[in-house]
Amino acid sequence: MVTGLTVHTGLIRTWSVTLETEDLVSKIDRLESRQAIEDLASNYCHGFDKRDEARFLSIWWEDCVWAIGPPFGDFEGHAGIRSALHDVLWPAWGMSQHITSNQVVDALINEASFLKTI
Repeated sequence: MVTGLTVHTGLIRTWSVTLETEDLVSKIDRLESRQAIEDLASNYCHGFDKRDEARFLSIWWEDCVWAIGPPFGDFEGHAGIRSALHDVLWPAWGMSQHITSNQVVDALINEASFLKTI
């Protein structure tokens, strides 16, 4: 338990907060999960657009399936994704630019926390 935590903001306000350790752990987990989801989306975009294979592969589990579907197909594992990038997708586009904005991550946090335990 954290008790009597005093927070100073500027020279004007001071307040005290009492938080249970469980509350702090839960809040930290939520923030870390949110950041991990945002990083995943960013690493997908930057990895693909900048042709950074290592960055792009870093978001995938070794036993993943990237189910793009027709006309490109589905790709299994890092070897399959590597093949998709070099043999199919990057040659199909001379340049790509993914743009993400207005991401709402809150709805995914509970699922992300669940997935971390698998």
